[in-house]
Amino acid sequence: MSKKYIYIIPLIIFFLNTVDVFAQKAEQIASSSFSSTLLLVMEDSNGQPTSLGSGFVVAENVVASNLHVIENSSRGYAKIVGEDKKYNIEGVIGVDKKKDLVLLKVSLPSPPLELG
Repeated sequence: MSKKYIYIIPLIIFFLNTVDVFAQKAEQIASSSFSSTLLLVMEDSNGQPTSLGSGFVVAENVVASNLHVIENSSRGYAKIVGEDKKYNIEGVIGVDKKKDLVLLKVSLPSPPLELG
């Protein structure tokens, strides 16, 4: 066996043994973030859906999303991932058109998403 395989084989074995660890960590991250992750449904003045998007809780009753999700809509609501209850979007707190970001006021029981 060539010398280069002596170094490559342990690396392959190490990689194959760590894939499970990374997958489980990703699952844990996902499940812990679901309570702070939202589906946003925007509607026109007739109550017809105009767009769907996502958002996440950044502070108590404050949701971050993309501005294009709410544009040209009259109202909307948020649903926590995996739940049926709807929470009305009460208003816009802040907008950054250049970065396509919006902060929305939504009274809901979700904790802020831990970032970083």
